Amino acid sequence: MKLQKKWIDNGKKAYNIRDMKYYKLLSQDLTSHQGTKWEIGVPITITKAGNEMCSDQVLHCYNHPLLAVMFNVIHANIIDPKLFEIEVDEICNTDGLKLASKSQTLIKEISLPEISF
Repeated sequence: MKLQKKWIDNGKKAYNIRDMKYYKLLSQDLTSHQGTKWEIGVPITITKAGNEMCSDQVLHCYNHPLLAVMFNVIHANIIDPKLFEIEVDEICNTDGLKLASKSQTLIKEISLPEISF
């Protein structure tokens, strides 16, 4: 099956969505909200209709590792999280802080960025 390229045009430059990086926080046992169990290389797909943020209709992610860490406390509030680079099928919604898609695949674990004051 040949993958179709998906493009995002922000008015200045078009980006191939497959070339963009996205990030997801998971617990130490690789579970996310409501206990979804993740494995590297295994896609998780939501088949439920709709794309409402903060619902069981989408999977959440961030477009930068710092955003994932900074907003963890007000979004998922995962204690001692692990950070992963992920691949998404396409972004279907955003609330301005986090992004939503219907399918995500863990690519690799990366180090959590450290924030100092």
